[in-house]
This record gives sequence, C-alpha cells and structure tokens, in this order.
Amino acid sequence: MSTPTLCHTLRLELPVVAEWLSRKISALLQREIHCEATVDDYDYWALKCTNDRFSLADLSLLLAHVKASREIAIQAIPSDADSTCGIDLLLSNELLKEVLNTGWEQQLVCDTTLYLIGVSREALAFPYSSPDVFQISSLTVQRDLLYCKDELLHELHEGGDCYSTLASLSARYVDLFQNELHWHYPISDDRHTGLYFILVQEGVLCLPYDYVTQDDFELFEPDAAHLCTAEEMQVYLDDWERQSSYLTETMRSLQANLIFREVIHGKKD
Repeated sequence: MSTPTLCHTLRLELPVVAEWLSRKISALLQREIHCEATVDDYDYWALKCTNDRFSLADLSLLLAHVKASREIAIQAIPSDADSTCGIDLLLSNELLKEVLNTGWEQQLVCDTTLYLIGVSREALAFPYSSPDVFQISSLTVQRDLLYCKDELLHELHEGGDCYSTLASLSARYVDLFQNELHWHYPISDDRHTGLYFILVQEGVLCLPYDYVTQDDFELFEPDAAHLCTAEEMQVYLDDWERQSSYLTETMRSLQANLIFREVIHGKKD
C-alpha cells in the first residue's frame, strides 16, 4: 500500500496561462502572438493561436529554446502541413515550466482551471507579477492610475452616490484600459440587494446598493463600502455559481417545455 503524500498544488486559470504564454512566445518569435487555451480532457490542454500561424521554423525555435526531447518535437511538429495554429500539450507544458521557472509531477484540468500537482516551490516565480499592477485575466492595470478608495467614495458622494456617477468616474479607465474596472454582482447577500466590485489602489472595493431608480440607476450605500478579502470573494463566487447553475437548469427545462408545446400544438406567435 502506498503512503499518502502531501503535495504542493498550484491552481492557475487557463486564460491567465494563455496570456503568459502569449507574451513568452511573442518575445521568442519577435512578433505579436495571441493564444487561447483549449481543453480536450481532464488531463489535456493545449494552445491555439488566434491571430497567426506557426511555421515549422517557428516551432523549431520554440523547441530549441526549451531544449525539447525528441518525443516532444515529434508531437509538436505537424507531419502533413507546413504550419499550424496549435501548440500541443507537451510543448505548452515546457513553455509554462520556463515561465514559472519550476516543474511539477502531475496536472489536472477542470473546466478553465489548471492544477499543477507536486510543484517545486523553491524556484517558483510568477511572471509579470508586481505589487504595482493588478492582473485581471489578460488585462494588466497599473495601480497608481487607479482611484484610491477614499478619493473614489468622495467623488461618488459629490455626485449623489449613484451608478450614473460611477459610470462617469470610470470613463477615464475606459480611455486607459478599455475597461470600466467595475463589475456588477446582482445577487443579494441578505444585507443588500446587490453590489459592485470596483478596482481601487488598495484592492477590490465592495460597494453595495439597495434601491434602483429610473434616472440614476443603483443608489449606493457608501457607509457599507469596504475592501473585499479573498475569503469574502470565495463566498460571492460560491453564491454566484450556485444561483447561476440553478437558473441555467431552470431555463433549459423551460425551453424543453416550450419545444414540446410547439411541436405538439404548433408554434404560436
């Protein structure tokens, strides 16, 4: 009987992995490359280039960079084409090892999450990470370009503590990052009707609301505004996944009933 072993596991979101590897490959090939991660099974993921194709010379350069074995090279190079938009699991893993500066014993893919099991922590380094930036999926945000919490709350109060003011304040973020950097969470936490997550210099600000008007939309409760913790965000995530999965299941059941009625009774306008 084998002895139970406690292993260090690294949890990575595949869109973030794809962004890291896109940057790595762009630097190696000296041109802009955008990749997305594709999942075929619980133990298989790969990269797909969305704006270009890799020539055999490109693949050879990547293989040489990671000092790939013959097995990895055979799998990576297509046998019936002179270019490809994909990078297979083995070469993707070797590139990821370069980016993270470490290796692992096993891996598991679940939906859009990659679990690296048995990670060597000694040399582990997170790429493109800095206390001066936020990394939101593939979006990099410079911390010093954000409102600080007190400044944002003051400006909101001056404008009436409503969503229309928040939208106006976020206009500068759209110019800088093509993103408003606030996200609506329309689920009650038993204290408030809903809330917004807002990126500020100090972290993620939770700004609740209880009422919605026709002119100003959500009316915020600034006294309840606070910086979110990782533990609190997990609670929000769990509630979101529970409610969204229930709604999806219900909608599919309703659709099935509608299809049945239309087939039996004929579609009605």
